[in-house]
Amino acid sequence: MNWIGKAAIVAMALAASVPATAATVADDATTQAAQASRENNAGVEALQQNQPETAVTHLKAAHALEPGNVVVTRNLVAALNGRAANLAREGRADDAERDYLEALELDSDDPATIRHLVSFLNNRAVALMRQRRMEDARRSFQRVLSLLPQVSETSITRQIQYNYSQFLKIAGDAKADVQQPDQARALYSEALAGSPNDAATLAALADLDYEADEYPAALERYQKALAAATAPEQSDLRAVLEQRIDTLRKEMAIEAGFVTIRDRFGRFQVTFPKDLPKAMVAQVLQTLNEAYSKIGGDFDRYPSRPLRVKIYTRAQANAIQQIPEWVTGYFDGKLRLLDERLAGGPTLLRGSIFHEYTHAIIHQMAGEPVPSWMHEGLAQIEDPNRKVTVRDARNLAARVRSGGLAALADMSRPFERNESGDRMPLVYLESRAFVSFMVERYGWEKVRQVLRETRRTGNFDAAFKSTYGMTPADLEKQWRAWLLEQDKP
Repeated sequence: MNWIGKAAIVAMALAASVPATAATVADDATTQAAQASRENNAGVEALQQNQPETAVTHLKAAHALEPGNVVVTRNLVAALNGRAANLAREGRADDAERDYLEALELDSDDPATIRHLVSFLNNRAVALMRQRRMEDARRSFQRVLSLLPQVSETSITRQIQYNYSQFLKIAGDAKADVQQPDQARALYSEALAGSPNDAATLAALADLDYEADEYPAALERYQKALAAATAPEQSDLRAVLEQRIDTLRKEMAIEAGFVTIRDRFGRFQVTFPKDLPKAMVAQVLQTLNEAYSKIGGDFDRYPSRPLRVKIYTRAQANAIQQIPEWVTGYFDGKLRLLDERLAGGPTLLRGSIFHEYTHAIIHQMAGEPVPSWMHEGLAQIEDPNRKVTVRDARNLAARVRSGGLAALADMSRPFERNESGDRMPLVYLESRAFVSFMVERYGWEKVRQVLRETRRTGNFDAAFKSTYGMTPADLEKQWRAWLLEQDKP
């Protein structure tokens, strides 16, 4: 997403090529022509000294005296280009744009002005894109594209087309993040029209195919993306694509004999082995819809698209992606359940489904930035089997006194990546107890607000502080003090 070179200033070179005496005085009695000549000469001199502001003042005066003088007009166009470039460097984008447009009004076919304006608008669009001001960036790009046919340099046109395709890719990512895959797909496809071998965009389209269980299309696009990711700086992307291709092939092989059904409300699409008991499938569907109602009410979130649910044996799950022994289900964009958990009876089945469905809702509401203590804490308090008991509170209070309780900040990364199995019960208990305290003291509305604000800003800590008026660490101090109060004789 490189900017196009510099907003080049050729004004001095252009001015220098025009004789300083271009506005010749035919007769000393012709005062107006003489004054125009003096103003023109002063303007050219200012340009040669890299003083475009002064040059514009003199040359505008000359142009007012002799608006039909081609030499004066060319010099004024050059001066406006030079001043616009300086204004752009100073961050005065609106003023710079006015100068470029004024130069274009004076000479609509001037190739230098067109090139400078295109470069300026492109740079502005890229800057707006980096600031995530996407609508402003789109408007700037649209103006660039309208001028592009008048630019002869292929290096500039290619760079702008690439930049615009990257804008479309980012816009597509934003739509994908808020569960609008159709809009995302349209933007990615448009991006590929301008940059057909962009590996990241191909991978993004493949992700949409994968999320929709369109496995053959996903595999084809992942392979095409891998073939396109040839640049040295794309080594990380290649590694990710190789892993996705490997996982997808395993998933395709395991699910080849599976059955897929939808519930009667169109809320869930469940894929499972053919030999799974029908009674268990029926119980899963019923419990999923109970979770939809209960958790949807707490979070005020009811997904508009079907959530994909997969049921595996532990061996099948491990064949796709190795999971720790203590994991009984997980959400990675699809809700994945283990049949051993579901076969443990209605209580365990309900707990697993409510827990993992909560993760799905949090992800849809807030995206990636939510820390694990929040994710797991909310998932546990929605699990009907996971209540914080008096004994739990006393255990945690004792650990507060002994200094054996982990800090909240140390439980932000995904638990399975940084915790051993023997430590997990305490980690889960702490996150459950803290989030339970947070909800009981401040209510569900603030939970909903912090998740929505996290989605809007992409920053959980900032969203938390703006919602609760304190940092997570500040609230953690309140909770620890509260624990000690509960444990007094």
